[in-house]
Amino acid sequence: MGHKRRYEEFIGSMKSLLETGKHSDFIISCGEDTYNVHKSIVCSQCEFFDAASRFGKEGEEGKVDLVDDEPEIVKHLVNYLYEVDYHVRSEEVDGPWVFRMNWDFEKAPKYTPRRRIILDCSLWATSAMKMVEILELHPDIIKKQKVSSRVIELHPMKTEHKLIIKTLVKYWKELQAQNAEAIGAIPKPTGTEDPITHAKVYALAEKYNLKGLKDLAREKFTASLEHTFPGLEFFNAVDVVFTSTPDNDHGLRKVVAFHLSQQKEMYGMYGRLEHALKSTPSLAFHMIWCEYVSLEESTLRDASDETLNDSMTSNLP
Repeated sequence: MGHKRRYEEFIGSMKSLLETGKHSDFIISCGEDTYNVHKSIVCSQCEFFDAASRFGKEGEEGKVDLVDDEPEIVKHLVNYLYEVDYHVRSEEVDGPWVFRMNWDFEKAPKYTPRRRIILDCSLWATSAMKMVEILELHPDIIKKQKVSSRVIELHPMKTEHKLIIKTLVKYWKELQAQNAEAIGAIPKPTGTEDPITHAKVYALAEKYNLKGLKDLAREKFTASLEHTFPGLEFFNAVDVVFTSTPDNDHGLRKVVAFHLSQQKEMYGMYGRLEHALKSTPSLAFHMIWCEYVSLEESTLRDASDETLNDSMTSNLP
């Protein structure tokens, strides 16, 4: 406990330095955001800021403007440099956030892949509107969950769950019977934008060569997939993953590919996946790769390949 308390006090003092700008000797700006930072903290972790603080116009003015980057993502980067972490808004919201079907293939053989994705879409789309109401009517349902506190799994063969599923599907059909504007006004479940945020943080960490931040963003991205439905927002994140980092950076590509391979087994070849495979050949390659190796095994192969490449390169004349 003492170690944890001392660590929290240290991180608190680091956050205070960033928030107050006390003893600041360098400025990072992006859009309308300005950060009064400390060279000893940011430059020791990032070669880009180190060079910017010592050379050229930025070095003379003591300021660097990240004009090509998104302010929200830069904020996460700066926070990481001081806290060794960054936080998205959803982390402040208590769960559960979404309903999801628990597909037991042996006990529910009548559900086709198309039926599964339609039901999961209905549950996900109505989660934000109906979560409080359902929990009030069925307070014990949370106690029986085996997954994270952010997801409530409903089993199509359980009587109480059947009633909840029926209620949510009926509500979704009623919304669909209205106009597109009404559907567009439905609030998205908490955490819907998390994958794309983490993907952008990962890309920015790659750009500024912050390996620790890349690893953290990958962990957070992977965790966010647990409560994500393969709708428009998720495939926007997939696009960021495959377009914002070099082709030889497999960090998030393989995470996405393994996730989509699992969903393909559950949902079949649905429309958005088919479009993504046609428009992003690298995604198709990584999903084929997933047919042969596990995510853990592929990570180990990456490490061994890097070692092999380094060894081969070091022996070149």
